[in-house]
Amino acid sequence: MKQTVIIFFLLISAAYGSETVLSAESNIQLFSRFATETGKNINGALSEYNIDTLYLEILDSSENNSINLLIEIALLEANPGLTLIQSKENKLPILTLQITDCSVSYTALNADEVLRNANLTMAAVFKAKSGVLQNITIPPLSGKDTLDWDLAATLNNNSPLFARGNLPERPRTFYKKIIEPILIVATAVMTVALFFSIRSK
Repeated sequence: MKQTVIIFFLLISAAYGSETVLSAESNIQLFSRFATETGKNINGALSEYNIDTLYLEILDSSENNSINLLIEIALLEANPGLTLIQSKENKLPILTLQITDCSVSYTALNADEVLRNANLTMAAVFKAKSGVLQNITIPPLSGKDTLDWDLAATLNNNSPLFARGNLPERPRTFYKKIIEPILIVATAVMTVALFFSIRSK
């Protein structure tokens, strides 16, 4: 009887103790990569103007503008000789960015995995020293990957506000619905049986 109970408890421990170690880009790393690609695209479009000073205006529809800093850094990395100024002067070239989508969303796939979808979409207008306006095409950037639920929750919770999304409710597995309650009841029954078995000896 004792051996049966001990084996039973070992099986329970194994069921609850298994853990999968996963790794993936954090949400902020995804947007940092998007910002880097955006910086390269903008720098390529402006290369013909040979500018070394630029006023950057970013119009963000969201309440959190942390993505703006990533874009500024990306522009400077793409063009190390560029200086971004704070004061707007008519004689200087001006780049206006309109961020229309900066978001992370999640879709439940099953009880084990969730689909993460990150998007960064913006429009850009450049005003040269001559006053000429040029629309700059910036391809929408997105990334999709499949994550373990626990990892998705960790990455999402550790992200700044602009890079967070709402995780849907996790579906319950057959194990959680049926097997786990049975194991809990069986464990309680076996514990009581073991207790009285020991007392009777």
